[in-house]
Order: sequence, then structure tokens, then C-alpha cells
Amino acid sequence: MDSSHKKEYNITDCVAKLFTCGTANTLLILDDERVNIVDKSCCGTSTTSVNYGEVGDITKNKACCGCVGIGTSLRPAGISPGCGCDEVLVDSILADLNARLLVKGDIATRKKAADLGVKVDELTKKVDALLKHFNIKVDFTVAPENERMNR
Repeated sequence: MDSSHKKEYNITDCVAKLFTCGTANTLLILDDERVNIVDKSCCGTSTTSVNYGEVGDITKNKACCGCVGIGTSLRPAGISPGCGCDEVLVDSILADLNARLLVKGDIATRKKAADLGVKVDELTKKVDALLKHFNIKVDFTVAPENERMNR
């Protein structure tokens, strides 16, 4: 699956339509870097945007009545398009989102690790400069096995 293209899903649920006199429209937009949820209605527009690396667990929820949805931290109430009966759409969203999370989430994790490595290098240089300035000698040799602390 090619996850490098923008993809939009209409995830408006029936309850939102009912309470906004039919004006509600909710889009799930998966772009190259972020997951975006745009809620539009006669009351206004709100947008939630999160990097793939920050998306928590996503699960398929299935009720005993046959309704299906997506459990996610992106929307605490979950995502249940339409009246909750469109399992094909839910499966499609889950497949696309999982594919992007695998690729983009891994890239984000690696970038964070690389950034952390740079910060550790900078701190090491600063500590070395302080040790030198205050003429402090530190022996970084590993203690013999019998002198190590038991944890």
C-alpha cells in the first residue's frame, strides 16, 4: 500500500447530523505527515491535527448490535461513520491508518532517537568542559563483578 498520498474519509456520524440539523460534516484526512480531523457544522469548524508518531493505539470496535467503529485517542468517543454499519469503510480506514502509522510512526521514532543522540553529545561536551575547568579526574573503568551494586 502506498502511504505517500493524501487520503480523505467522510466519518460523519448520524448523531452529529441529527444534532446539527444535517449540517455536520467530519473528515478524516491522512496526509504525508499528519492525521487531521476536521469537524464542520452550522456551529463552526474545528480541526484536530496530530503527527503519526503521536497517534496512540487504534482498534476496531464491534458492538453486539453489529455496529462498528474505530477506538482511538484521536477522538475519545471513537470514530463511527454513518450509522455505524459501514464495516467496509471502517476496515479501509484502519488498513490505511495502520500502514501509515507503521511507516511514519517508525520514522518519527527514529528522528526522536537521533535528536536525543545529538543532545547527549552536546551534554557530554559540556560535562567534559566542566570537569576540565574544575580539574576533576573521573575514572570511567568498569568495576569488577564483585564490586558492582546488586539491583
